[in-house]
Amino acid sequence: MYVSSVTGHLSASGVLTFTVTLMNVDFSAPSDSKVIFLGSQIHMEFSVQSSFHQPMQIFVDECTATPTPELSKSLRNYSIIANHGCLVDGKVANSQFLPRRTPEAIQLSLQAFEFVGVDSDIYLHCQVLVWDPKVLMDPTRKACSFHRDTNRWELLDNPSLSSGCSCCDSLCQATASRHKRDLKEPGAGLVHAVVVGPLKVQKPAAKTGSYEWDSNSSPAAQSVTGNYPSCGLKLCSIATRQLLAT
Repeated sequence: MYVSSVTGHLSASGVLTFTVTLMNVDFSAPSDSKVIFLGSQIHMEFSVQSSFHQPMQIFVDECTATPTPELSKSLRNYSIIANHGCLVDGKVANSQFLPRRTPEAIQLSLQAFEFVGVDSDIYLHCQVLVWDPKVLMDPTRKACSFHRDTNRWELLDNPSLSSGCSCCDSLCQATASRHKRDLKEPGAGLVHAVVVGPLKVQKPAAKTGSYEWDSNSSPAAQSVTGNYPSCGLKLCSIATRQLLAT
């Protein structure tokens, strides 16, 4: 089990605690698996708790993978979530946000990968955002998954408003009606950085093919079918994934 938490002040009268937990397949409990197989699904839950009674909704604003615990010192990185909540990894892999069970938590399933030529653990550097759930959806406060079968983006919290995810392929900017306060202003307390890891990813015993990314992160090799070893509490998918430096 890997858990990362960080505490920050929302106001003078309250404290927010953000937690990231690797979960089992049905999200009923933290995962007790010590190994994540390349190509299998990583089940993650981001949650927030407060010391005061106020409705909150959590989002993952961005998330970048590196082979180092410090993002600024890494020469390699790969964007998983970018552009204010767009799960861009879903365009090339089996990764998506999952239906919410509560506004204070957000869950995602991420297909495990490795960096080509790097024998190292994986660290996920994420920015999480908390906002009032009563506030209308904004291009900078959203959770969007890409469905490759339909070649469309879908808004997690209201699929009927998925047009709000159309900016995921360009640049997502705040609407004119957005509150004037800058969420990333020092002391605002609504955006916090969390680090998940180290994630120990291992190759399956039987080679089943791979996804490799070039410098533009486009698929350079397609998956081939094969047999996976038992993955314990984690579901195994068909393809393994390898990432080149970006």
